[in-house]
Amino acid sequence: MPFNAYRKQEPITKVTNPGAGKTAILEIKQGVNICGIVITETVTAAATGAATKTIPRPSWGLTEMRLKIGSNVNRQRYPVSYFGYRGIAAVNSMENGGTVQYFQAGAAITAALNGFTYGNEPVLIDSPEDVALQGAIANNTATVAVFTLPWMFAEDWRKDPNWNGEGMALPTGFAKSATDSSLGNLLASTITVELDQPTAPGTANSPATQANTSAISFSASLLYTETLAAFGSVVKLSKQKVHNKAYTNNAAGVDLGDVFDQNTILQRFSLLCAADKITRVQVIQGATVIRDVLFGENQNAMRTAQCNGRSSLANRFDVELDLNDDPTTALPLGSLRNLKVIAFFATANDAPANCTILADYFGPVE
Repeated sequence: MPFNAYRKQEPITKVTNPGAGKTAILEIKQGVNICGIVITETVTAAATGAATKTIPRPSWGLTEMRLKIGSNVNRQRYPVSYFGYRGIAAVNSMENGGTVQYFQAGAAITAALNGFTYGNEPVLIDSPEDVALQGAIANNTATVAVFTLPWMFAEDWRKDPNWNGEGMALPTGFAKSATDSSLGNLLASTITVELDQPTAPGTANSPATQANTSAISFSASLLYTETLAAFGSVVKLSKQKVHNKAYTNNAAGVDLGDVFDQNTILQRFSLLCAADKITRVQVIQGATVIRDVLFGENQNAMRTAQCNGRSSLANRFDVELDLNDDPTTALPLGSLRNLKVIAFFATANDAPANCTILADYFGPVE
């Protein structure tokens, strides 16, 4: 008997895109098991007017993305830190970092690297191939960048077939009964993806980094199977939350643990600063030390556990707590065992000195 059902992929047809400075909305159909949502973001950027290149970034057209079930945000991430060769999405698999293809005057930009020609097909964002393509972009010329950004629910990088594929997917329909596997009920709420776009160039609050952007468009496709949730079961999901905490340089470290959600399972988290570095992290639950590691020790341990060490950044400390390939054996949180996440900052020069905590929790949908 196979572990996982046949996977399908098709366009998401319900797309509302009101324009720059507003939120595009993807409405996701129900009655399926969502394995992933692939967002295609096309950014058209004008010539700079000088002997410089126009090289769009994913953040020029997409500042924040949210998965909502009804009015509840179950996932929230920022493309500027999530995608790319060294983005958080690439920590578990480099292939999750997204791809890009560039065009000028309607022709694909190509470049030679290590005996191969790249650019006629998408390449990983920020990879050596991407850097070579950016070098081939002509100065003072409008550039179109097509970014393909996967927001995966099924975690195919896992080694355990019970949990990759459908194991971490999001079922949106329930079997009719314990003995009838046909579709009975859908999730009670609509499922949408919200895509925030930067303010129109040249207007108040428009980011200087995307001042040349002249057009933004989105399309998307859905990866799914037709497996239903068991009758009467609780649908669970790897939820992605964002927490923030101000800090000051302290020899005893800064405890970030009080901002984490409780009564759930903590799979992994990343501590992200603008430029300040974290040299050491302690994860302590009650009287039990879960982690006490320096940056290099932690990064090396993740590499040996088959995480993608090339994604690491000096200003981001990644902690993986789901190394067994079974999310139910990651770190359970609860009010009876106080969680401490103590970070030791090398400096506190960021203004403001704010640490963004990007956490993944496995638990019931909200």
